[in-house]
Amino acid sequence: MHNDSNYKRLKYVRYADDFLIGIIGSQIDCITIREKIHNFLLKDLKLNLNLDKTKITNARDDTAHFLGTDISITPLANRPLRLVIRGNTTFRMKSNTRPLLMAPISKLVEKLTEKDSLEMEVNQLELLDFYILTKVKL
Repeated sequence: MHNDSNYKRLKYVRYADDFLIGIIGSQIDCITIREKIHNFLLKDLKLNLNLDKTKITNARDDTAHFLGTDISITPLANRPLRLVIRGNTTFRMKSNTRPLLMAPISKLVEKLTEKDSLEMEVNQLELLDFYILTKVKL
């Protein structure tokens, strides 16, 4: 499947006026689909898709930010090993890649404090790169 250049897959998620499209295919496929969406929105719905804000990323190398979540896939080198038993033989195989949904806590805390929406005392554990919030007042 992954060696077949004709294998394509498209999945999408929409929330209000935000959407994310995941494509198994080439970058040219992504650009073509983005142009078709842009033309449809402009001609049929009279809506403008801001191409400067419409980002095309390779999920192996970069993250996509969608609804406050950073989305990527498991790097190939970090895929967990699993044991597979076939008959009397046991194999160690790497698992397939999986989507990673990461909440950028530091970005969220920064936005909330900039807007004076959050008062807090923060104990930051730098090694673990997350925040423990104490005395949160919303």
